[in-house]
Formats: sequence, C-alpha cells, structure tokens
Amino acid sequence: MGEAEIRDQRRQQMITVAKMYYRDKLPQDEIAKRLNMSRSNISRILSKSLEDGIVEISINDSVTKHPEIAGRLCQAYHLKDVVIASSHSDMERTTRNVGERLAAYLVSVLKNGMLVGVTSGRISYYAMRGIHNTRGLHVDCVQLMGGTSNHFTVEDSQSIAVSFSNRFNGNAYILPAPLMVKTKQLKQLFLQEPLCMEVFQKYSDLSIALLEISPLRARLSSELREPWLSYADSLQLGDLAAVSSVCGRYFDLQGMPCNAGINDRVIAMDLDLLENVPITVGTAAGLDMLEPTLSILRSGLINVLVVDEVLACGLEETSKNERS
Repeated sequence: MGEAEIRDQRRQQMITVAKMYYRDKLPQDEIAKRLNMSRSNISRILSKSLEDGIVEISINDSVTKHPEIAGRLCQAYHLKDVVIASSHSDMERTTRNVGERLAAYLVSVLKNGMLVGVTSGRISYYAMRGIHNTRGLHVDCVQLMGGTSNHFTVEDSQSIAVSFSNRFNGNAYILPAPLMVKTKQLKQLFLQEPLCMEVFQKYSDLSIALLEISPLRARLSSELREPWLSYADSLQLGDLAAVSSVCGRYFDLQGMPCNAGINDRVIAMDLDLLENVPITVGTAAGLDMLEPTLSILRSGLINVLVVDEVLACGLEETSKNERS
C-alpha cells in the first residue's frame, strides 16, 4: 500500500471517529468498542482531527451586542430589527462575525416553503458557511443578480445560492447571465431567454432578500474599479456622487438612486419589488462602510440590518448628530 493510500485511510478514520463523537454524541468508550480500538487511541484521533482541520469548533454568540444601540437604530432608521456582531482588530474576523450573526438571524426567521434571494459578498459567504438547518427545513434560494466573474468564487451569488439550497433541502434558481452587459439591447435579449425569465418570475415570490451593501469602487484605474465598470461608467458614477451599491444598483449618500446609463445594462432584480418582500436584510462590516450603509438605510430598501458593533456605533453617532 502506498503512502497516499495510507494517508487517505487515516483521514477517513479520523472523519469516522469525529462523526461518531461530535455528530452522533457517542462516548469515547462506545466508539472504541465499536471500532475495536483503545479509548486512548480514540482520544488521540479526536485531537488529531482538530489539529488537521477535519473538525472545526466555533462558538455561536447568538446574543446581539449592544441591544440598546440596536433599539435606537431601529427607531432612527425605521427598521424591524438590528443585529449587532462583535468587532475585531482583524477585519476578516469581523466580517466572519457578521456573517455568523446573519446565519443565526436567518435560522430564527426561516420557515418551510420560503424563498430566499441572495446577492454576492463575503458576509453572505460566511453566513452560508455557518448556517445549520437543525430543524430540517425545506427552503428554496434564488440568485438576485447576474454573475460577476468568469471563474468560480465562493462569494459569487450563484455559489451562495447553491450552498444555501444544499443546506436547506431546497432548489437553487440560478440567473444564467452576467451582472452587466455592454448594451441595453443585449440586456433585453438576455431577459427574453426562457431560463432568465423563469428566474425573474421568482422575484415576486420572495420571502427574504439578503442584500450585501458594497462601497463604490468606481476608480479610474482599471486595477482598482469593479471589473464590470468601464472608464466611462466610473466617470459617470463619480459625477453622480455615488457611494454605495446593492444588487448592481448605485446610490448617493442621501439614498437616492444614481440614474446612470449603466442601470439599463444591469441584469438583476428590480429593486422596486423589494417593497413587497417581508424581510429585506442589509449587511455590512467595518467603519469604512459607514457612508455606504447610511446610503442604503436612507434609501428605504432594507428593514433589517446586520452589522458589527463599531459600525453600529458610527451609525448611532451619525443619527445623534442629525437630530441635534
């Protein structure tokens, strides 16, 4: 037997033991008996499974940080709910915290037969990675915006929709189109395709929409701007003072839509339909997202906000200054 086969066997053994201990809740003595191994060997295998990343232990801090701030933000921005996650000196950790809190929120509101719409983003990725369907729900998921890359990424809306549906025993409805095309006429051709039409028809049945708030990255340098924006697009968005985007649409600081020509080329859900969606969740992380988040709050597109505590404090401070 070769070394590779031996490694695979050992890894499979660790997976088997880990499932019996963590998933099936069997005591180590019972596992040892069933596998004809010593208890000390089982303990060693479990330790090794943690070291090798086969088992990952995470603490789901389901208690919203600063509930008093959450309440004031609800009142200030006319929201149904605000969920606040812990901030961290490492921005990636903060983003993960927000994603995990989003996952916990979703688990608390999801019901059988719901349809959830998703956009692209790293918070959404962490939410899908951390969500657990412990109640055995059946929930479908639909992609709210076209693709943003010609290669697979875990943060793309298509990947997130598939991940969500897999966890909730549901169907994933994929929008087979890019987020932005070169001309208005080309967009219309895409929308006339039966596969696209079927997905767009799903938008009127949404129960929940997850909208990851993005900052404007319409820089003039091609290395810094979003790959789907041209030099001319960047100039136009700059002239319109755009600061945020949701689902491929751009907004200024006051929450007014930037009626740029690019809107005629975006293949995504019509945001006017959000008025009829019971739960519309906006997500963001980090103080750098203060202006983009304010922009989307002022737009009235969302009725639930999931952010970290530093951003929440910044939003509250802004609200206080506006009232004074």
